[in-house]
Amino acid sequence: MKKQLMTTTALAAAGVLAATGAYAQAKKPTLSLGGWGEGIVVIADQDSGVVTHAVGVDVQHEAEIHFKGSATLDNGIKLATRVELEGNVSAGDQIDEAYVTVSGSFGQIRIGADDNAASITGTGFGTGGTQVANHTIKDSNDVATRPGGHNAALNLQEPSFTGDAEKITYFTPRIGGFQLGLSWEPSEQEDANNSLSPTSSRHDGFSVSAEFSQKFGGAGLGLYAGYSNIAGGSTDTEDNHPQAAAFGARVDFGGFRLSGLYGKKWNNGNGNGAGTSGNTQEVIDLGARYKAGANHFSIGYIYGEDDGDTRNGATDDTQIVLASYRRDLGPGVQYRLNLWWVDYTGENVGSTDDSETFALSTSVRITF
Repeated sequence: MKKQLMTTTALAAAGVLAATGAYAQAKKPTLSLGGWGEGIVVIADQDSGVVTHAVGVDVQHEAEIHFKGSATLDNGIKLATRVELEGNVSAGDQIDEAYVTVSGSFGQIRIGADDNAASITGTGFGTGGTQVANHTIKDSNDVATRPGGHNAALNLQEPSFTGDAEKITYFTPRIGGFQLGLSWEPSEQEDANNSLSPTSSRHDGFSVSAEFSQKFGGAGLGLYAGYSNIAGGSTDTEDNHPQAAAFGARVDFGGFRLSGLYGKKWNNGNGNGAGTSGNTQEVIDLGARYKAGANHFSIGYIYGEDDGDTRNGATDDTQIVLASYRRDLGPGVQYRLNLWWVDYTGENVGSTDDSETFALSTSVRITF
């Protein structure tokens, strides 16, 4: 049913383009470049079950180049394409997200390698919506080494199982502050263009999101709910039918923003290795920020819990605190300073899946 719904949406969109004479084009499509580059220095003190108080300095660089094409048809429908090239790749794709959008009074349709609807909408809540410098979750791995035996539950404000696997996503127009999103993907495998035949991997992923965002005088309110699931592959157990849900809220007043989010993933079926019930993960994500001209301040806290090996009744716990300062030096140029505390407490007491890190990172970022 979900597959038929999204397929019908895509066919309806194609019909709209054809029926309205969408082939007529006002002018030639344009191509533009965007992206960012960041030079980073990290000082970290890590205390783990393997190494005690290992103090070190690291020099890092991160960058992305964005290729963006766009065209507007005579009837007002806008088409765009976006390809993101990674500047630093130690593992994974050289190309990050790549997709095409069709936008108009009917909303927006995205087709290609991108996050799902719940993930796209959820990034604006919790620490994702308040951080002024580095990313509390995604950048924590650059300053603190996660022990190999530790299952970290973190990214649940973006309830997704397949990342940038090819999918089709539809967002409704925003009406009265409300917007809905729907996604469907044939396979969890990215860059797999032949997904028509049955596959041994997870498949038929579905996602839905609902967001409310509105200003009331000098204050603003945002609310969010997202849900994702995907069917298990041929080698998965019967209870391995991954599902995830997240709920968030944020409030803006003056130069302040407060935001919180709760996420849960269940029936994930990995990590316990004993044929027991699938993994369950839970995350609490809290953030606050303040803006004063060119100066920006934020603090975030994340607590994640993963049931790990369900046979012993314990959990892998993750805590992250990130305090950040950012100074806007000019258009597209920022100075950033971050103070980190990252703590991994494993389900096996006193084992090598424990680690605690204090770190200081500073950087200059150029966005174009």
